[in-house]
Amino acid sequence: MKILMLSIGSRGDCEPFLGVGEMLCSFGVEVICAFPEQYRNLAEESGFAFYSLGSEFIDLLDTDTGREAMGGGQGGLKKIKALIDLSKLSLPIQKRMIERQYEIIMKLAPDCIVFHPKVTVPLPWHLKTGGKIAMLSPVPCMLHEVKGHSNVGINKNLGSLINPLTYKLANSGTASAVMMAVKKYFPNEFTKKEILKELLKMKIFYTVSPSLFKRPDKWPNNAMVAGFWERDKMTGWEPSQDILTFLDKHEKVILITFGSMVNPHPEKTTTLFLEILKDTGIPAIINIAGGGLQKIDTSKTNNIFWVDGIPYDWAFERMYAVIHHGGAGTSHSAIRAGCATMAIPHTADQPLWDQVIALSGAGPKGIPIAKLKRDILKAKLLDLVNNDSYKLKAEELAREMSQEDYREALYQFIVS
Repeated sequence: MKILMLSIGSRGDCEPFLGVGEMLCSFGVEVICAFPEQYRNLAEESGFAFYSLGSEFIDLLDTDTGREAMGGGQGGLKKIKALIDLSKLSLPIQKRMIERQYEIIMKLAPDCIVFHPKVTVPLPWHLKTGGKIAMLSPVPCMLHEVKGHSNVGINKNLGSLINPLTYKLANSGTASAVMMAVKKYFPNEFTKKEILKELLKMKIFYTVSPSLFKRPDKWPNNAMVAGFWERDKMTGWEPSQDILTFLDKHEKVILITFGSMVNPHPEKTTTLFLEILKDTGIPAIINIAGGGLQKIDTSKTNNIFWVDGIPYDWAFERMYAVIHHGGAGTSHSAIRAGCATMAIPHTADQPLWDQVIALSGAGPKGIPIAKLKRDILKAKLLDLVNNDSYKLKAEELAREMSQEDYREALYQFIVS
């Protein structure tokens, strides 16, 4: 059986596909990945054949407009303008990626397509050919309503009357995006109403842990909470003696990482953290990969260690706590490793995971990237490190997550 994994977005949008892909390979499935060009190495490290959706989308996120839209805060006119500008700039890129999706699907003729919510061609392809499809969403609150939560694109509890409307609005927008592919490659064959109906009928699985997010009872049978999936990131990587020495010297080391998230002021943000770490003496490893944080001279301090990329599955097991951007994957990885955890949410689903972390008891409520203040951040950081209840709760959740096994169930869900 040949399964095509199609994803568009940041690294966090692609990582779950690799974890699920490795699982499918263990059942003898041939897995092929199609992601933005920037993530070619991730797919090839896992041994998958790779097809490129181009580099333009990720390049756009790394512009001033993209940085302001993705990391400019949780509101404000400047961010709203950046989001509008980003939408306009992304339209021709979306059209090119639709063309690439279609070309790849037609060339490979897969038996099944597992695809991200941003991908638009598989649904009409399925309706046209009868080919199997399953949507993989790294976050809940997408197609199917979650009580007490608006759609993840809004990330606020607007009340029992308004929340359901946010899902209808978002699903309508998703159907409109799919219609761009319909009009180009399946003209006059499907209406938006038909696409919207099929969106809610098709298989969708959410790669989240039920220890952190319980499946709502009212969801239909075609929606599955499938546990957290991540690939083996240790392939071809060995720790340096310097980092091993640093870890041997210090207790309660924390890792600060923003993953692939960018923001408009990486130097200012990093300086703020460094000032607090200097005041408190808390030892920290700071990951500058992705550009959200920036290396600054710390030669006169001995409690800071810089890395430009580090496998989380190696690092987190050796950390007391993790401060991160609040992505779904990093939130799960940190808690599964038993780390006390705090989010600095930038955008998208990250405020949701900030809330999940705080409600779980694995860490304090975080601070949005645009609202970082020295005194507040210092108090939060000290609480994270000194309040033992966070670490104990994270370790309890880690034990629960270690018992989750959805391999067989998810395989059958995808291929049946």
